Amino acid sequence: MQNLQVQPPIDFKSFIGQLKIDELENARREISARIRRLKTNDKNLKIGRLIQKINETALSEQHWTQYFGLAEKLENETITEKELLQYEELVREERVLQLKRIKLMGEIAQLKGISLMEVTQQLGIKPREYA
Repeated sequence: MQNLQVQPPIDFKSFIGQLKIDELENARREISARIRRLKTNDKNLKIGRLIQKINETALSEQHWTQYFGLAEKLENETITEKELLQYEELVREERVLQLKRIKLMGEIAQLKGISLMEVTQQLGIKPREYA
């Protein structure tokens, strides 16, 4: 069985009032360092989650195979009306996801204090070659 120790609440202001200047300065440094570590960990965690969301917005290879096949038919003017509707739907889906990715990368840029272009370079994101 585990022993539990119950401590009375600390009157923080009273406690601080008893400290000498050098003790207060040391406490301030330790508290500042702890806050920085927590913020850094929190920021890195948020960035990791945003990168995961970016990865989740990628379309499948099947989508791109279908897209490029229909784009080629469109270029060759051999596309049927039904295929044109499919192609337009694929384009809409990709545009929606592109906007989501840009928004997510913008959030990363804000967290890191860098430009959107720098985020794409850091993440190795390159535009897909369209037909």
